[in-house]
Parts: sequence; structure tokens; C-alpha cells
Amino acid sequence: YTVRLIEALEAETGDALFAARGGLMLATSPEESDRHDRLVAAALLPDDWLRPVSTEEAIELAGTRLSLAPDATHLHCPRAGVIRPAAVVAALLGETPVKREHVPDTVSQLIIASGAAASSMLGESVPGALSSSRGQIDLVDGPPPRCAVTFGRYAAPLGDRTVIGASYRTVEIDGAPTEIDEADTRDNLDAVAATLPDLAGHGGVAAHAALRCVTPDRHPLVGPVPDTEFFSDAYDGLRTGRRGPYPAAQWRPGLYALTGLGSRGLVTAPFCAALMGAFLTGAPVPLSAPAAMLVHPARFAIRNLKRNT
Repeated sequence: YTVRLIEALEAETGDALFAARGGLMLATSPEESDRHDRLVAAALLPDDWLRPVSTEEAIELAGTRLSLAPDATHLHCPRAGVIRPAAVVAALLGETPVKREHVPDTVSQLIIASGAAASSMLGESVPGALSSSRGQIDLVDGPPPRCAVTFGRYAAPLGDRTVIGASYRTVEIDGAPTEIDEADTRDNLDAVAATLPDLAGHGGVAAHAALRCVTPDRHPLVGPVPDTEFFSDAYDGLRTGRRGPYPAAQWRPGLYALTGLGSRGLVTAPFCAALMGAFLTGAPVPLSAPAAMLVHPARFAIRNLKRNT
């Protein structure tokens, strides 16, 4: 969904929103290789979106040396790509103005889509749902691979340099530092050089650190915010395993959440926005009911009741 949206934006604006196309998901252990084999066998995507490649072919596609087992199975994603985030956001906004002001009392619908700050805004409406992790990426003067290469960390081409990352450190949401940390830079460099040896010995020339908003199950929050007081009273029987029947859920009037996108925000945000549009307008939801519940903000309230917490 996101790739096709960005391709459409490129055609509409004439701007180069992709910095590179194609991507490799490398297996650095036998377990990851087996997982890749199972993904291929499941045939979730056609060959022009996902196909298995050998280590030899992966090296050819990446255009650089890779320290990998010779018999491992890696995944090539031909339609994937590295995007220019600021340019993509600008293309999505178009002529829409961005205003920095207090929300007026007359607003009938409000979407909390504010990343790490969403935790303090939503408070106990989504208890235990949101936390924060600090991430840092570094720009390296070393030779870039031809396409994005992921292996837990990643290396991606940006002109004649390489973007590497990303560190992942759990922190408190309020007041967490986003200053550049030299220890994270060294960690990024060491982790990437272990798989892409041609980057060994090259230094970082710039870095960026920020906070991710994450959830315990790594799925985002997308949809109406539950009335937790109603949930606690109406669904109290879940604590003892009672199967119901239960009354229809009630929500905080006009309050919605689109947050908790973690480290995949630019990948999942467009589809999450389409899902949010369906919730707001009553249009058909572009997910099955079980899949929609995997991202629904009410899932944590229900889980807490079932666990009697």
C-alpha cells in the first residue's frame, strides 16, 4: 500500500521520493534462514515483491561484500525502497496548512497522532499500551550498498554515503534524551560492519536521534479510544472467564488514536490513515475484523480484564 502510494505521489509531483529501490532481508543465523524459507513457502506475496536469493546472489544485488553463511536463504524485495522522509511528508501534505495552536473546544473529532507524547495525552484511556524507545541513526562516509540491506540493523544508500541504524533503547517517555550518543554511533558502526565489512573503519559524519512510540505487542494503535470506566464495569466478567453476552462497547466521544507505530512508522502510517478514515466516516474497514482488532486501541483494556490486572 505504501509503495504504491509513494509511486503515485512521485508521478503526481514529479519529485524523486525514493532515494533507491529494492531491498534485501539477510539471514544471519540458521533460524532466520529457516524463517525466510517458511515465508517463501507461505506465498504471501508474488515474486516481484518477495523472492528467495542465495548468499551469492545477495552479494551481487547489494554490490558489496556480505559476511554470511554460503547456504543461507535471504529475501529480495524488488519493489521495496529507501525513501526521502521529508520529501514524502511534504508531498503528502501538498497545500494543506499545518497550524500550531490549541485545539478549540468546538472540535467534534480529535485524533491523537503525536508519537511519544501520545502517552501523556491519552493517559489511562489506554493503560499500559504505550512506552518509548530511543533510536539513533548515523550517516557514514563509507561506500553504500546498491539497495537497502536489513539484518536486524540496516544499511541504506543515500547518494555516495550510507545511512546505518538503528539503535533501540527503552527509555521513559517524559524527558528522554535525544542528544547524539557516541556509544550508539560505535554500536551502529560495529553492528553493520560485522555484516558489511566494506564499511569497517569508516566513520560517522552525522547522526540523528529521536523517540519512537511503541506498544507491548509492536502493533500500532488505530481507532476510537475506549471509555475505560465503561469497559471495567460492563466487561468485568472477563476477569473470571464469563463468555457473555456483553453490551456493545462505548468510546470516548470523538476521540481517536493513531500512534504507537514504533520503528515502522513510515511503512505503516499510510495504511493506518486509511483505516482511520474508515472509522471516522463509517466506510468499509480495509481489514478483516480479527486483523482490525490487532491494532484497535481497546485491545489492551480487554487483555487487562482477561488477565485480571
